[in-house]
Amino acid sequence: MVETTTRPKCAQNTPDAVMVEDQLDAAIASKPRTLADAGRDFAAAWRKYDTLNSLTGEPPEEEAARLHQAAIGAEIRSGTLPVTSPEDAIVELMCCFNTMLSRTGPDGIDLVDTMPLLERLRKLIFSLARAQGVTPSELGCDGFCIDEDDIFPFYERYLALKALDAGLVFHVAPGGEVTLYGDVKASPPEVLQQIDDYDLKYVGLEAKGLLCERDHVFLPRDGNADERLRGKHWWLSQGSLARNNTRMLEPLWVSFGPPPKDWQAILQERQIIALCDQAIEIENRIGAMLKEDPENEERIQPLDAERMEIEAQIRTLTAKTIPAQQARLRLLKERCAYPGYAKHEYASHEMALSNALLRDFIGMIGEGA
Repeated sequence: MVETTTRPKCAQNTPDAVMVEDQLDAAIASKPRTLADAGRDFAAAWRKYDTLNSLTGEPPEEEAARLHQAAIGAEIRSGTLPVTSPEDAIVELMCCFNTMLSRTGPDGIDLVDTMPLLERLRKLIFSLARAQGVTPSELGCDGFCIDEDDIFPFYERYLALKALDAGLVFHVAPGGEVTLYGDVKASPPEVLQQIDDYDLKYVGLEAKGLLCERDHVFLPRDGNADERLRGKHWWLSQGSLARNNTRMLEPLWVSFGPPPKDWQAILQERQIIALCDQAIEIENRIGAMLKEDPENEERIQPLDAERMEIEAQIRTLTAKTIPAQQARLRLLKERCAYPGYAKHEYASHEMALSNALLRDFIGMIGEGA
């Protein structure tokens, strides 16, 4: 209760016993919630959950504590609470640090994850400057290439990738027009508004570029994106779930790569590339030996046996990515590069490698069909 000396002389205009102290308390209690408030609540919720945390199972009170902590964490991560004090800034920086830490993998941080963090950090810089009564330019903002209103580089790609992450599908018509498809039963993702504000035309250009980057087997090799995609329906998605809803158009479907955490496909890709590089190195050694002494094929037999064993592994493995298939194509090209070979002895092996290439290309197309 707040003390006041005005109570004895305070005239009441209503029959209710309205206290000045209560009015002051209500005014104090209505102070806007800040990041520092949420941070303190988050700390208390974390301590409570950490105390209850058990190694086996999850009792109801522990689950409630976990959900309470998660709700406060979501409030902080939403970015809606103001930054008006150093304490607020500390909570915001901790949130950005935690988000960046959780999104870091072997290949760094994805563009879709990085862009919102940069946006939050930029807002934090200008919020702190206003709170301290200084302009960021006084502290070198211009030299650090930070502007309050500038669009970040690669923003079109960010929106295109974010749309794919949100489950949206880009459609490129035969004439080059780009449209977006999504689940009409679900609530529209936030990225739709961002794309609408920025202009689908520019994001569509990036989607066409992404289609061409997939190096898809149906695409011509020459020309810009519009020229390479002209004359056919194209669909770009993160997966292939929406294909069933668009069969009437008989499109060519291109999924945007393997799932981000398909570690098995990634490891297999690296294995195939390493084996192909090894086989090519042996092939070059054999070629050099034959060039030096074309009649002495006995010299190459040990290397030839080693190369055949490696190629058998390459054919057995399943390639699910373009780089793995490109490595096989390089190997096949090397196999065909030495006209001095007695080719009739190796044609069956080259055919087997070609069959493996075709088999896995069909599998890759089938996953996106």
